[in-house]
Amino acid sequence: ASRANPFPPECYVSGKSGTCGNWATGCYTEGAELSGQVLDVVRQRIEICDSPQGMILMGSTAGGTGSGMNSLLMEKCQEEFCDIPIIWVPILHSQEIVDCPTAAYNTVLSLSRALEFSHLSYVIENAALADKHREAFKPTNELVHRDLDTAGVDLLSNLTSSFRFPCSMNATPRKMASNLVPHPSIQFMTPGLADYPKRFGFTPPRMLTEYYDRLLDPVTKYTTANPLNGVNIAAAVYVRGRFNHGLCREDRERIQQNFKVISISAIPDGQKFGVLDIAPFKIRRSGFSINNLTSITTIFGSICEDFKSLLHQKKYLERYLREGMETEEFSEAQEKCSDLIWKYQGYEVEPHLHDEKEDEDGEDV
Repeated sequence: ASRANPFPPECYVSGKSGTCGNWATGCYTEGAELSGQVLDVVRQRIEICDSPQGMILMGSTAGGTGSGMNSLLMEKCQEEFCDIPIIWVPILHSQEIVDCPTAAYNTVLSLSRALEFSHLSYVIENAALADKHREAFKPTNELVHRDLDTAGVDLLSNLTSSFRFPCSMNATPRKMASNLVPHPSIQFMTPGLADYPKRFGFTPPRMLTEYYDRLLDPVTKYTTANPLNGVNIAAAVYVRGRFNHGLCREDRERIQQNFKVISISAIPDGQKFGVLDIAPFKIRRSGFSINNLTSITTIFGSICEDFKSLLHQKKYLERYLREGMETEEFSEAQEKCSDLIWKYQGYEVEPHLHDEKEDEDGEDV
């Protein structure tokens, strides 16, 4: 699409009914009816691309559409466009913002599908964004949902900048996955943005070193996963704007030391650094980071516990079974989520032994 109109009207697809917070409705019934129209639009957009770099599927995992239909589209796109990387951007729910009693079901079921069909995931957590904004707007604690949406768009714009503009580092989605993902399931990245817009209450740094220090601060992360806890499996750091490239190269070693990335045989070059001369719109300079953190298990663990509690009580289960699901699918999703947490925790104990164990299991690393 042209830069003047990146979202032409013919790209929009909408349905007449909702999914009522049901993953099964979004994946098996209502979503399935719309999936053909969506794939037609995707095919048209890919045909006019000179070099498609990847597909981004973004949506809230609490509701039925963002979870169920995204899961279905992930599978369909993987089948039809197997040579194009799929990037999943889940927006994890917060009960303070989205009051959906089946959110845990929907999130874990989505997570299960993503482990099968996506190549890279950038996790956004509503709770983290809400906390930052309340802090910025003290003492009123005003929370504006439009600002939360803007924060997500700002992040996505930065994350995709490395393959939309010339960069000192090859940072296509496929390249990022090969450098930051040691195992197909260890793909859930914690993104961070050093310069939130001033309306969110943060003053952008001025010096290059301040950007690096800022990106180590948990306040810049889009999840509640603390980079200072657990282990940093892999990391990528980008700065955008007019920076001295010589200084950037000199500070590269300092960045590697500060981020304390562990050494893993599957990704020996698990630390990436890039400079883009083109800054974001109306901002002179910017900086963002991508971390593969083991501390993200605290988020997944909490969601998995909620899922287990609902499943044990068989709450709302009939709603999903009516849409064509089977109880085995819930058990499989729970097992995959628990296995994911176990694998992440393995890197905190003995990362090298963990890699060897995966090799023995016959999985690609």
